[in-house]
Amino acid sequence: MGKKFKVYKSSAGSGKTYTLVKEYLKIVLIHPQRVRNILAITFTNAAAAEMKSRIIGELEGITTLSGSAPSEKSRILLNKILDELNKESSQEFAEELLVKNAAIVLTEILHNYSDFAISTIDSFVHRVVRAFAYDMGARSNFETELEANNLLKKAIDTMLSNLKKGDKTTDALSRYLVYQYDMGSSLNIEKTLQNLGSTLFDEQTRPHLDKLGEFSVSNILTLQDQIHKRLSEIERMAQTKASEALRLIHDSGLSQDVFYKKSTGIYGYFKNLSEGRIAEKLLPSKTVISTINEGKWYAASTAPLVKAAVDGIAYHLSDSYFVIAGRNQEVLQEYGMLVLARKFLLPVGLLGNIKQTLEELKNQKNVLFLSDFNQMIADSIRGEPVPYIYERLGERYSNFMIDEFQDTSVLQWHNLLPLIINGLATNNITLLVGDAKQAIYRWRNGDVAQFANLPALSFNEENSAVYRPYQDALERNYSGDPLETNFRTRKVIVEFNNGLFVSCAQLLQDPFKAIYLAAEQKHKPDSHGGYVEVAFLEKSNFEEKTFEEQMVWKVLATINRLVAAGHSYGDIAILCRSNNKGSFLARHLLDANIPVVSKESLLLGQSSEVIFFMALLRLLVNRYDTIAALDALYFVNAYCGIPEESSIHHKFVWAKEQAKDDNRATHDWLRAFDAYMESIGHTFRLENLRAMHLNAICQFVSEAFFVQNPPSTFVLFFQDVVFNFYQKHTPSVREFLYWWDEFGQKESIALPQGINAVQIATIHKSKGLEFPVVILPFFSLSGSTTERKQLWVAPNLPSIPDMPPVLVGISKKNLEETPFESEYVNEKNSSMLDRVNLAYVACTRAKDKLFVFAEEVSQNQSESNFNKVLYEYVKNTGMAYHEGNSFSYGTFENAAGLQSKEGYKHGMFEISKMYAGVPQLITTQPGVLTNREGALNKAQKRGMLLHKVLEKIATIDDVLPIVDSLIANAELQETDAREFKDNLHALLNDPLLAPCFSPKAKIKRESELFDSKGNMVRPDRVVFFPDRTVVIDYKTGEPAESHRLQMAIYSGLLAQMGYTQVQSMLVYIDSGQIIAL
Repeated sequence: MGKKFKVYKSSAGSGKTYTLVKEYLKIVLIHPQRVRNILAITFTNAAAAEMKSRIIGELEGITTLSGSAPSEKSRILLNKILDELNKESSQEFAEELLVKNAAIVLTEILHNYSDFAISTIDSFVHRVVRAFAYDMGARSNFETELEANNLLKKAIDTMLSNLKKGDKTTDALSRYLVYQYDMGSSLNIEKTLQNLGSTLFDEQTRPHLDKLGEFSVSNILTLQDQIHKRLSEIERMAQTKASEALRLIHDSGLSQDVFYKKSTGIYGYFKNLSEGRIAEKLLPSKTVISTINEGKWYAASTAPLVKAAVDGIAYHLSDSYFVIAGRNQEVLQEYGMLVLARKFLLPVGLLGNIKQTLEELKNQKNVLFLSDFNQMIADSIRGEPVPYIYERLGERYSNFMIDEFQDTSVLQWHNLLPLIINGLATNNITLLVGDAKQAIYRWRNGDVAQFANLPALSFNEENSAVYRPYQDALERNYSGDPLETNFRTRKVIVEFNNGLFVSCAQLLQDPFKAIYLAAEQKHKPDSHGGYVEVAFLEKSNFEEKTFEEQMVWKVLATINRLVAAGHSYGDIAILCRSNNKGSFLARHLLDANIPVVSKESLLLGQSSEVIFFMALLRLLVNRYDTIAALDALYFVNAYCGIPEESSIHHKFVWAKEQAKDDNRATHDWLRAFDAYMESIGHTFRLENLRAMHLNAICQFVSEAFFVQNPPSTFVLFFQDVVFNFYQKHTPSVREFLYWWDEFGQKESIALPQGINAVQIATIHKSKGLEFPVVILPFFSLSGSTTERKQLWVAPNLPSIPDMPPVLVGISKKNLEETPFESEYVNEKNSSMLDRVNLAYVACTRAKDKLFVFAEEVSQNQSESNFNKVLYEYVKNTGMAYHEGNSFSYGTFENAAGLQSKEGYKHGMFEISKMYAGVPQLITTQPGVLTNREGALNKAQKRGMLLHKVLEKIATIDDVLPIVDSLIANAELQETDAREFKDNLHALLNDPLLAPCFSPKAKIKRESELFDSKGNMVRPDRVVFFPDRTVVIDYKTGEPAESHRLQMAIYSGLLAQMGYTQVQSMLVYIDSGQIIAL
């Protein structure tokens, strides 16, 4: 029998999902009933959905092999499965049996879908905790709180509001603020406590929480006093002994000039300490250590008599040094640890208070955090038999498959181990798949070393009795196989990445260096072509453009070049390291009429209109808010067509004069804003809105400023946000501002999938995805030396034996010359791996073309700089050099078989969204999102008016009264009314549409439809006939594929609701064209 613990070490594009599906099918095609015994765990919901879909699709394909139209793709897969099964088993399996079993498995899955256990690890542990709630001390009806930081903020606010003068917590906070002030650090106590409290969700914190619970704030303050006392003792001792040594030198008639390195040597060491500069000078320099350890007391040219005088006191000076530093540096280490403890003990002492307040809030709200679940399971299974823990789920898992194992935490892995070991003991398979080069979620507790070291486990002697037998079982059953072939990416890009990332091994230290020394992939034998371009842009002085301007120009030029070569916008992905860079590029691309899909770039808070809305709301709450006033005045000046008779600066100065408040030493900016509006002849007055509720204020502002030019997409979505808040919360402007500052910054325009637009995303969000073309602008791995900012340490201090663990900042300054210096070195290495892995993920998303744009490399850049490695690689590996410090590899080919530039309607895309309970289908040019110039032309206005009328019409008899109401409301000119009526009658009398507007027709207008995930859509009109159902949607502009997809969604939902013979029609208002689908 083969090994049962299978570990596949994959690389980008190497078919890990295919491998997982194949191994799953190998189990169920032999034993169909084992569907309910397999637990497959993925990292994301999307990955879980994809794996389920792939398994069902492959099963369906295999069932066709017994029919008249067999799937050749499924034939290839089944042959591979048969070949592997027959090699791994002494039994010979027949194709007929596996095809028959495929149908049985499909039936089993469809009839018992809940047994089809493929989910994220968070979903799995949630199920376990839900089943074990009573045993784990939780209420069975608990809710899962996903926004842990929001509840943490409330806990900190509660803790601070409960402070009383004279209590210990207040004393601790006061001491800490004084210390922060002395150190020149931030005095924002809320932010400090928020950062501190967030460590409660970190797995590294969990082992220390119980011990911290033994220490009250009172205990911490006592320890703080002991630390201060002991530090003072060491400092007094060091100053005294240094003074004695300096006195001995002077009494011997010697000066600093006779000693080795003079003021920077041993003499300067004693002098500094004698002057009381203990904190900054106690740690000896390498020169001082050479003097003590190697006897380098003076220069070789020193006169013999002077040498003799120095030699005569050298022993006493050495003795003074050893008293100060300790014979084995123990005093220096103790002093360093005491300084660390003094710096970090007080905030850690407050962590217990934060935790207690947070737990009280969680109990009040009956919520648990995702971060609680793994620890609750770990606490429950400790010392318990495996069946009792997991059989409560109603299922018994024996086969396990874990995807993206490099992102699994130690705690998650240890929680699964009892199940996995039990499965191996009963001769069942466990399969792990991962890629150490794509481990980019260490901040979520992922541990790449855990994957790299398999089958070894990470444990200490304290729990070796439990984990050593587990490790032995894994080692006995271990089989490690690499997935070496990249099936996704073309040859040139594979070769480029192979060379580049093997070169990146020099940036890493052991044990991580080995990960990239073995980074080479094979390409498919039939793979050829591909293109890579790398450009290094000057920091400045390039045609007087800034680096950012150069980057925008480079990206725009590249996109235009790709479109000219036949690529659609949808082929192109721009991946950035940060949201800020993505948003910056998105705004410039939209200005250039290039369609963009980017959640970050379409944040409502980025919109000038939304900034204007928020400025007015802030002025209503605080009329003295200068920043809000300037935002409001700037918008009015820039977007309301105010003549530029003077500079904006002069207008602000004028407004400031109007804002003077004689009764206060400040300015009434609300009054100034209204004065400014009066001065330009605008009737809007903010003062009139003070008595209105939130929703009415926003509606009034929209009508006052956005009636001539139709509301932008940002305005519509913002009003939708306001309406939703208005429905769920108190309609208070102040409450909305609080909510916006905490949550609203994440609100963005929601875009449907399938838009033909350039995609902009962060590298983290792109993991697991692939694109024909990838552009990497601002490419750099620069950043903090350490990604993790804090580390738990347990100070071993003989002078204070009861010292609790302390959470210290990770830096060379804090940890150098302490027992924890190696932790700093390890963190530096892990952080560099994080950054190299990020580069690897970015460079391996492209299938056909890859563009890398980075900052030029300077001569003095470190050899450990990624851009330096990149530059040396492209320069020395034969890549073609081009003007502008650009290099290329491969041939830039046209996009065969893809939509050409001429075939694409430039810049047009659609956004489907419900606004304030009313459906909005907004067709917009991308430039309109940032450039509000100009009103709609006459044809566009006519189309919108027709759309409005059609939404109101029940039957054809409604045309005349509705058109008359438009004339009465001045929405339609009488001179245009006749043509308008004729167009409507012609449209509604069309043989296709006429039955749908008959008085006998049963209709629903703009009724909501919900899918299984709760997403809402709203077709314009649904008509119910005895023998069929017709769904209708009105459109302006040209026909588009996305319109058909939208109608397919409507039809599908109606069919799921039980309506038969569902038909759909698209009515194009501008042209009068009716398309029956």
